Amino acid sequence: MMILRDQKILLLRRANWAPFFPGYWHCPTGKMEEGESPKQSIIREIFEEVGLNVNPQLGTVVTVKAPHFKNPELTWKDISLFFVTKVFEGEPINKEPRLHDAMDWFDMNHLPEPIIPVVKFGIEQYVRGEAYGEFGYEDRSDLNIAEIETYVASCHDEPIRTFLDSYRYAFESKKVDDVLNHYSFPCFIRHHQQNFFFKKNSLKKNLIDLFEAYTQLK
Repeated sequence: MMILRDQKILLLRRANWAPFFPGYWHCPTGKMEEGESPKQSIIREIFEEVGLNVNPQLGTVVTVKAPHFKNPELTWKDISLFFVTKVFEGEPINKEPRLHDAMDWFDMNHLPEPIIPVVKFGIEQYVRGEAYGEFGYEDRSDLNIAEIETYVASCHDEPIRTFLDSYRYAFESKKVDDVLNHYSFPCFIRHHQQNFFFKKNSLKKNLIDLFEAYTQLK
């Protein structure tokens, strides 16, 4: 949910041990429990996570299509409801420090990095005044080395560089299956599943292209 004050938005940062996007910023959120409506669910989650009583309204909707976080060969589809509130009493507190290691207010036009991509997508969509958007449905058939090179160069938290260094032998010998089958690869995919170069039908080629772009930067 987007909690707003003076053109700023409240975000939480996921703990480094989190299995899904560790170390990434995101809006307070959660899962629906049995018998709850979406609005009832987010009201409960906001109190549990940041201690605020709110009565939010729906701000924008994002339909999501991405590689499944448990199996990148499968497709995950979801509908994200971005509720919003500008009215609340008191100050938010991080009530779940084991799950979130930081909390802060950020300018909505200057969001922190790294941030969960679909969260950034939804916030920016709301700022533009758009009620609906589609994330992950764009055509990426024009993927090329220049785009990958730009992404690698702009990477903030280094996991891609570390990953590629770790598997240099496999890429250099074109044994990309060694990488795909390694136990750590699903974790890497989960961490970066929203990035454009992970596509269901071209994962191996994308990894080879990524490595070639990376070596050009070394």
